[in-house]
Amino acid sequence: MITHLERALAWTRDNTPDDKVRKLERALTRSAFPLPESVPLFAVLLSLPVPERYPPRPLTPQRQRQHTLEALLTCRPEFTAPWSAHAHLPQLTLSRLGRP
Repeated sequence: MITHLERALAWTRDNTPDDKVRKLERALTRSAFPLPESVPLFAVLLSLPVPERYPPRPLTPQRQRQHTLEALLTCRPEFTAPWSAHAHLPQLTLSRLGRP
């Protein structure tokens, strides 16, 4: 996942951490992510320093992981399922599974 994100962000060896954060911000802006909530999540995931302009998010490691996974799952708003155009295939909305 990390390698995929780094490639999607077009990071190069010459990029400084600040360059990488700027590329991350541009990508998140294009995808309509709220920067104050999403930049700290992705910065931590990508081992980048979180810029001071973003307020710290006092999350437990478990909540940090949960928020990051939720953000990753919404990374493809342009995705349209190829099977959605077929009338004989019903669409099901699934809810979260309970914890064991």
